[in-house]
Amino acid sequence: VMWWLLSALGLNTLIGFVVGFKLNNRLRCEHSDTWIALGQPQFLNNSILNQWRSAKFYLFSEKYKQLSDPIFDKLVLAIRIINVIQLALLACGIILVKAG
Repeated sequence: VMWWLLSALGLNTLIGFVVGFKLNNRLRCEHSDTWIALGQPQFLNNSILNQWRSAKFYLFSEKYKQLSDPIFDKLVLAIRIINVIQLALLACGIILVKAG
């Protein structure tokens, strides 16, 4: 049972990396003013402050909709879904470990 959970976590993480890279790249290329205002977040070279600013911008608020970018909107929806799945998989893992 645990192998499918680890496989699902790994696959979800990989998909999250791809979507996160596309999201940051689109923000940098298409909305550079916003990207600069968020502290110029980079996908793999990012500070905690920049991560927090980015999360507040598109995970915990609807401010990203002001960009009026339907592709960015879809990427944000995808990353939100990926995060929910990741949390659910982690919760399942914790339950399975606790259950022994």
